Amino acid sequence: MARAWRAKALLTSSLALLVACSFTVPLPWTPDSSETDGGVDASGGTVHEGGVDASDDGDAVDGGTLPDDSGTSDRDAFAPDAEIVELDEARYEFLTIAIPSNTTLRLAANNRGVLELFATGDVVIDGVIDVSGGAGGGGTQVTGGCNSGNGGGGVLASPIAGEPGDAGLPCRPGGPGGLGAVAGVAGEAGSGPCGAGGDRGGGAGAVNSAGTGPGGGGGGGGVAGGGGGGSTDAAGGAGASVDGIGTGGLGAMPDGGPAEGGEPDGGVYAGGAGTGAGGGGGSIGALAISDLAVERDTFRPGSSGGGGGAILGRCGGGGGGGGGGGAVRVSSATKIVINGAIRANGGAGGSVQGFAGGGGGGGSGGLVVLEAPSIVIRGEVSAVGGAGGTASGGNGGKGGLGRILLVVDTCDADLGDIDPPLPGGACAPSAAQPGKAFVAPYTK
Repeated sequence: MARAWRAKALLTSSLALLVACSFTVPLPWTPDSSETDGGVDASGGTVHEGGVDASDDGDAVDGGTLPDDSGTSDRDAFAPDAEIVELDEARYEFLTIAIPSNTTLRLAANNRGVLELFATGDVVIDGVIDVSGGAGGGGTQVTGGCNSGNGGGGVLASPIAGEPGDAGLPCRPGGPGGLGAVAGVAGEAGSGPCGAGGDRGGGAGAVNSAGTGPGGGGGGGGVAGGGGGGSTDAAGGAGASVDGIGTGGLGAMPDGGPAEGGEPDGGVYAGGAGTGAGGGGGSIGALAISDLAVERDTFRPGSSGGGGGAILGRCGGGGGGGGGGGAVRVSSATKIVINGAIRANGGAGGSVQGFAGGGGGGGSGGLVVLEAPSIVIRGEVSAVGGAGGTASGGNGGKGGLGRILLVVDTCDADLGDIDPPLPGGACAPSAAQPGKAFVAPYTK
């Protein structure tokens, strides 16, 4: 039987037609926008005990404390029966967690990209937990007036894509607000028409109605966002930076210098540079790169890509930047079994149809943390960057790699479906290696 537990404005009409069953768990605490020095730690904030079972009336129970080591609890089992389950960002506690094969669990829009699920008993994921970023909106070639056509930015840690470009419509903005779990900031706006800096994915530049004023793409948001693409007459906006945490990419220069990716010296974690008018990819930032074990308050989402720029003499706009992947923690006092998927991937940059602007940069991968005495992985676990958008005016850069942390005693994993991959081809503790998942012993 189809049910919609609480209507959300974030669902577009097309998505609503595809979702036969869905419900939303309400937010039990208000995020503190003053946080500037770390992610969401499992020892702080407000715990959401019990949660929502899709078989009841959808009400949630607030309060409680973190799970202890006794292995017993009077909390509810979490076993949703809806196709789409949307959670507000928070830490949720349950007795057991069972995500069926027909269910996708994801974050609602307008969040800071963080989700934590705790269980005193087993966690079995046959379906999907997805905190991937949304794709940037595609730019379009415009005829008959050269008015707009730029794509909007994708949303952080949510599958909501940026609006596609369309003739005659107002400039598409960066993705909806929300600044990441560590007071990430919006990217700078590009010069000229459109090109708003995105809190999530950078908005793309567009050509004005006279066809003589190209716009530079906006920089991606987060802590190390991709720079916005530019053109011969318009500069792209710089990607978001947070002092001591991450460095955003510089926007493209009017003289033809390309847009940088976020954290350009970050190796496999750096966002890729754009080509031509393409935007740069996002990155997780230098502090997270140096903390693959997630020991220094770096439990946070990735950063978004910059928007593509418009080009003088071409009617139309660039593609929006992809949203950064979110941060998800799944913790069990007994066992985690993954037959389905957990994804924290960056959103793809928007591509451009026809002879118009540059592609948007991809969002960076986010973070997946799995904690349990025993972990069995027969499905997919991924935190990779989104692809850059393609365009005749220049391609967007790829988003940088995200992180995976396994805290475990006994591990049994199919290695081919874990990206970044396990070090040494084995699910066993080892030293930190760039480009690899990190495995630590379970000591709770």
